[in-house]
Amino acid sequence: MARAIRCGSCGASNPLESKVGVTTQMCHSCGTAITIPPSAQTRRASDRPIRPPAALAPVKQRSPRRVSTNPVVRTESANQPRTRPWLVRVLAWVLALPLAFLLVGIPARLGGYLTSQKLLDVIIKHNITRFVPVFLIILAWALATAILVTLIVEILSLLLDRRRLRRAEKRSSSSQPQALQTR
Repeated sequence: MARAIRCGSCGASNPLESKVGVTTQMCHSCGTAITIPPSAQTRRASDRPIRPPAALAPVKQRSPRRVSTNPVVRTESANQPRTRPWLVRVLAWVLALPLAFLLVGIPARLGGYLTSQKLLDVIIKHNITRFVPVFLIILAWALATAILVTLIVEILSLLLDRRRLRRAEKRSSSSQPQALQTR
């Protein structure tokens, strides 16, 4: 399959144009008209699928927009994460850290895993195994804190969302009778 054609005047190699039905093209070097042989035309035309003209292509029509008289309620899309107020997040951490420490520390103390002797061993001993009980308690504390923060933030956000909806309902219900009175 010929991808280029040689100019008879200057001998330069010119790439074939991709236009279907073109029998001549201009040389890029000297500007002479080059006749494209029929074998190159048919091969070139068969390389690309023939598209129907734009006039024959189906036209998509838009449906008319509906105008709603209801108040617009903005909902969050599934793609965008919901941002929480900073006060909710700070309050969640302030509550979750000591609560998680109590949830982890009390069972560890009652179970004998966190004794005063083990804490003293962390300071006195010189081997690396002295830190294992403390590391395990810290990991459990971190996991409990993360779970509690998530729960607190979700619960507080749910309560705030309910409060916002109630306020919006009160506003919409109080504005409707006034609108009827003015008519």
